[in-house]
Amino acid sequence: MTELREMARAYFRAETGIRLVSLKEGEGGIPATLQEKKSLEEADRLHLIKQAATSHPMVAAALEIFGGEIADISETDETEIE
Repeated sequence: MTELREMARAYFRAETGIRLVSLKEGEGGIPATLQEKKSLEEADRLHLIKQAATSHPMVAAALEIFGGEIADISETDETEIE
């Protein structure tokens, strides 16, 4: 911390104060970065797709019959499904 103060004093040519702030989500009202927002939106979107797949009657029946679980979700073009 001392070195940081010295560097700030040399740069600004005046005594400066330094305050460290945690960047944990939800603290201090610090906005998320664009990459964090995109990552959260993608995770939410995939969660909704997984919920929709799990609640589909045929998928639910297959999971029950085979005692399976959904391990991975990938999107397809709806025209491929017939």
